[in-house]
Amino acid sequence: MTTNQPCEHCESYKMQGHNYCRMCGFYLTKGFVKNVRIAVTFNSSEKFCGYCGSKKNECSC
Repeated sequence: MTTNQPCEHCESYKMQGHNYCRMCGFYLTKGFVKNVRIAVTFNSSEKFCGYCGSKKNECSC
């Protein structure tokens, strides 16, 4: 489940060009055009897809 408040990692993921924070799932680009998919591997502590916001094991990105 995504959060309604940004976490301490959100700004870093926003600067990397993600649409969602990969740690908490916060929607970083709400109100803006979504960024394109970024080809990066998941860190073991990340829980969400940075492109679609789904849980990392449930998305098809």
